[in-house]
Amino acid sequence: MLTSEKPTFPQRTTPYGAPDAAAGLPDLPGHTGAAPQMAPPMQQQMWGAGMMGIQPGITQGERTVVGGIAFDNVTMADAVTRIGMMVQKADHPCMVCTGNLDHLVMLQQDAEFRAIYAESELVLADGMPVVWLSRLAHWRQAAVPALRERVAGSDLFWELGRASALMGLRLFFLGGAPGAAERAAEVMQQRYPGAEICGIYCPPFDTFETPEEQERIRVRIREAQPDILLVGFGAPKQEKWIAANRYRLGVPVSIGVGGSFDMAAGVFKRAPKWIQRLGMEWLYRMAQDPGRLGKRYLGRDLPYLFTLLFQTLRGNSGGKPATGHPAS
Repeated sequence: MLTSEKPTFPQRTTPYGAPDAAAGLPDLPGHTGAAPQMAPPMQQQMWGAGMMGIQPGITQGERTVVGGIAFDNVTMADAVTRIGMMVQKADHPCMVCTGNLDHLVMLQQDAEFRAIYAESELVLADGMPVVWLSRLAHWRQAAVPALRERVAGSDLFWELGRASALMGLRLFFLGGAPGAAERAAEVMQQRYPGAEICGIYCPPFDTFETPEEQERIRVRIREAQPDILLVGFGAPKQEKWIAANRYRLGVPVSIGVGGSFDMAAGVFKRAPKWIQRLGMEWLYRMAQDPGRLGKRYLGRDLPYLFTLLFQTLRGNSGGKPATGHPAS
């Protein structure tokens, strides 16, 4: 049931992450409420090759450095599976970042943003330029693993909706343009009947920074008790907000999804698949909002892309990754 108010579903007796809770794990099939442990065989199968399509035998934890940032070398199926396992097994609130070329530019200039990436449990390659740079680095140095594929946050949004319908994962939508998250939730439930969206909230812009509004956001999320929090504030605001609040929310996994709500709701159109494959989705988006995106993409991101191309051809993939990126 869609609601932006207090949910009407049964509440957990012990919230995830409660200081006095030995378990604090979400109520997924196979969870007994005991201390964190490996999933039972059936649950492993559900999150493994049979249900989610992950290829068995894939090495977990392999990362590729692009622009000084370590990206997890995963497919979309791998990413959804790992997020599901975080929900089921993690003993602390996890964070997922979806990095593209625009993020790489900001990360060079923002130490706080860089530290957040380094501390995130999963970093996905959201943009084709990131994937291309990794493949160029692999061509230049065979020891550097090329990223398998792009894992776009706007596609991950739908895959999590599918996982919610299949597995009962509870999703909370925070942010987006006014009305966009509500419409995105309706479209998701039309596409994936049974998807559990336990809360929706678009904070007012003019009072967002006030302590009262910040506490109101946290209370709404804690009351809804989602398994996955999707935050659409735009970067780096959404990542900084998650980093500042994730240990206060009781949510197993939080993900910054940028404009995913707006695209799902039809506020902005998603580029056709052939444009996405060409890596020109940024141009399609810029055509819809040239005033806001033109200077950013043409004046800032493209010059930095050429810098990274030059560095990669010289055998430098952008430096060593920031320390602290944990294994997941």
